[in-house]
Amino acid sequence: MALNGIIGLGKMEDWNSHQIEHALSGIYDTPHGAGLSIVFPAWMKYVYKNGISKFKRYAINVWNVEQESKTDEEIALEGIEKTKAYFSKMGAPVSLAEMNIPEEDIERIAKTAMMPGSGSYMEIGTKEAEEILRLAIK
Repeated sequence: MALNGIIGLGKMEDWNSHQIEHALSGIYDTPHGAGLSIVFPAWMKYVYKNGISKFKRYAINVWNVEQESKTDEEIALEGIEKTKAYFSKMGAPVSLAEMNIPEEDIERIAKTAMMPGSGSYMEIGTKEAEEILRLAIK
């Protein structure tokens, strides 16, 4: 069901975190879920300003982030941090360092991962993929 297209009906989809993760899997034989637990929070942090209302809604509806006295940005960022903390609590890696993936390989990973101009929140090319991966170093 996950890949039959139903979840994307009527909305814009963005699979760039998966594109980046597929490069990790291909180069390092990383399990898909482990790679996503590293890449997804970093990708969220990189693109959230371009979809802040969705990230805010996610934080509130999934993580019960309190709204009182917080900006939309603070709420969205708290949701992203709670996502990363949840992955960590489950025992999943949340950084490239945890998987012994060296920072020097970021350029290679990004080049392997990206098709220029993809993404619904913003266009993600090789340069942006590198920046996302740098957010996932530690």
